[in-house]
Amino acid sequence: MTEQEWMPQETVQPAGGTGNRTGAIISLVGGAAVILGALMEWATVSSAVGTVSIAATEGDGEVVLFCGVVVVVLALLDLVLPGRWWWIGVGVFGGFALLTGVLDFFNISEGIEVEEGGVVSISAGLYVVLLGGAAAFAGALLRERSVRELTPDGPPST
Repeated sequence: MTEQEWMPQETVQPAGGTGNRTGAIISLVGGAAVILGALMEWATVSSAVGTVSIAATEGDGEVVLFCGVVVVVLALLDLVLPGRWWWIGVGVFGGFALLTGVLDFFNISEGIEVEEGGVVSISAGLYVVLLGGAAAFAGALLRERSVRELTPDGPPST
């Protein structure tokens, strides 16, 4: 037996590496929050006539719900199948959910006209979408950083 045979061998990380899983976990929680927020109400309009709640499904909620589901699936894949580039999709769909939430936030706060004395207030669902989208996007960025530290040359070429 030679000296090299009994020495411990260096372990090789798969392409993309396993890295720090914190980013994937943050994205998973963010995606779940996006789903929850997409199922809640996004705004309430109060006037002398009465109060009307605006559900997310009456606007962009279905798109945001789809983005949240994709984020959760990709974050789970990132946790279960290490060494892949799932975080790219997580960042894209998490960022899209966040962007949609921001645009709807400004559209609701500026775009709804009510009769004199009426009040438009943004409900918890939209805030949950904003926080969830931000968490999913931030988790993807954190995951990208940990993957880049393991594979400085970028994604493997096919």
